[in-house]
Amino acid sequence: MRTLSSRVTETLGVRSGYPASLLVGIAAAELLAWSMLGRKVEVLAILALAFIWGGFLSFVALVAGRRRVGSAALCIVLATALLPYAMHATGKLDLAERTNTIAAIGLAVLGSGTLLWLGRSAVVRVTAAIGCSIGLALVLGTHRSPSERPQRAAPGDHPDVILVVMDTTRRDHVSLYGYPRPTTPAIDRLASKARVFDDAWSSAPWTPPSHASLFTGLLPAEHGVRGHRIPPFPADLPSLPELLQRAGYHTAGLVANPNLHGRGWSRGFDLYEPPWFEGPHTLTSQLNQILMKGRPAWLDQATTDRILASAQRWWRSNADAPRFLFLNFIDPHDPYHPLEVDRLRFLPELSRQDALDIEQDPQRYAVDPGVPEDARHVIEALYDAEIAGLDRRLGTFFDWLEKRGELDRSLVILTSDHGERLGERGLLGHLLQMDQHLLRVPLLLRYPPAIAPERVPARVQLHGVAGEVLATVGIEGPLRMTERRLSRMVEGAGRAALSSAASNSENAENVAVAQHGSFVWYSAQLRGRLPTFDDTAYRGHWTLVADRDHALLWSPDRGDEPGQLVALAGDPSWESNLWDALPAKRARLLAIAQGLPRYDVAEPAANEVGGEDPLDEALLERLRALGYAD
Repeated sequence: MRTLSSRVTETLGVRSGYPASLLVGIAAAELLAWSMLGRKVEVLAILALAFIWGGFLSFVALVAGRRRVGSAALCIVLATALLPYAMHATGKLDLAERTNTIAAIGLAVLGSGTLLWLGRSAVVRVTAAIGCSIGLALVLGTHRSPSERPQRAAPGDHPDVILVVMDTTRRDHVSLYGYPRPTTPAIDRLASKARVFDDAWSSAPWTPPSHASLFTGLLPAEHGVRGHRIPPFPADLPSLPELLQRAGYHTAGLVANPNLHGRGWSRGFDLYEPPWFEGPHTLTSQLNQILMKGRPAWLDQATTDRILASAQRWWRSNADAPRFLFLNFIDPHDPYHPLEVDRLRFLPELSRQDALDIEQDPQRYAVDPGVPEDARHVIEALYDAEIAGLDRRLGTFFDWLEKRGELDRSLVILTSDHGERLGERGLLGHLLQMDQHLLRVPLLLRYPPAIAPERVPARVQLHGVAGEVLATVGIEGPLRMTERRLSRMVEGAGRAALSSAASNSENAENVAVAQHGSFVWYSAQLRGRLPTFDDTAYRGHWTLVADRDHALLWSPDRGDEPGQLVALAGDPSWESNLWDALPAKRARLLAIAQGLPRYDVAEPAANEVGGEDPLDEALLERLRALGYAD
């Protein structure tokens, strides 16, 4: 009488036991992931599913006859699964989109299926046929790229374009701008052949509206993006990725910030990837969510490594036409958990645990302002370490491009979407209100064939980047985008940064403007922590106008209520309101603010954080970790 083991193995067509069952498990998981993801194959899920499936079959087949051997086999299989998982999570292993791996598995399954076909059992032959089909599908599947798209006529001699956004990096903590700590040596080297803008301002104090301005050349109230997909990135506005794509560029966006994963952000990109653990609702992404529950903070560092690995793969495989590569890194965003090698450079006097025990939750200080000086010292050092760690990785990427002879042939734009408060005004983070610590950002353009190295003292803004890129690569763009490009801002010392109405004013010289929509959703979170929290001072849509010496903060939603007028130098915490003390300066800046476009959307309710698109659990968890959701 046949044993349970022989029945199981014959039914499964796995006469050789463990090796063949593992092979079938790998093939099944590979094919499933390939067909469901379509965009890329996540090797983590493939290996995890394959080993778990193969180990289960081996356990069933062996435990009936030899229990210890079967149990040992299962333990070995599961332990083996953890190794590639850990390597993949830390960015040291990345087999995604490696079609030769898929083809090898397919050929192995095809070969084993053919051998099994020689068996006499009908069950074995049926199983062999299934195995052959899986193997053939895998082999044929390698002939299409996950990011396959229709061929387009490529432009002639347009350069490659690389746009790097170091999320949440403030200008005065970048050593390129004289910061005493060596936070950015790699960027300093890059800047030796670049045009460096010494007075660049963001158009908004946080990620969604700032990136929308970066891509469209519009002020926040013109494109309407406020954040958390209210509303989503507009479909009717020309954007830099879309214009480059139409001109024949291959385009890819690899982004770490979850606020850029909503509807509309992928428009104009052939490939648009969020962090690997925040993919769409597929079987593999569900596995990722389960396995990543309670992940240590250092895994956020792996996101940067993974993005850069994906960038190199994509760069190599899309060399037949000009390439536009957009990279967004979130390392300097709170919470600050730098790698130990970077922390020790800036905070050697404390143990890692003592450093991480320091309260660095922006919401904590929002409801009770006041960052103790000792805590501020630690937080600032951790922030610097995060910047330094990102700089080190970027240096490796730029060195790789240089060794390929492609760095000097590429237009590189490096900037930040906004800055960060590090104790100023008793606050951390970058929500609730605007000031210069959130708006002044690093900005450089590097393209040796056409851009001479220089330091530019004139004030410019990030919504001038899109037009400057198009002008540099020789592609015609919308008139408004072209008129507001960086070089026009330099020539006009500020006029091109503003709307047409404000630009016509003689008062518009040498100013920067920024806008943000209501943060009512964030106020609701704060009231959840402290019911008595008063958000009256933060309600409404706000405009900031800054000249060389002063900044005016004003809301058109608050009627005749006074705003703020503060000195940029000597008052970093904005403690002295000069609204009544400097009537002439107030009138000048207020006239500019009143001439700017205004948001034409109503203030959202506190429960409309998700807008029209529901937030999946992985994205919601990531937003919570960054302080953007309850």
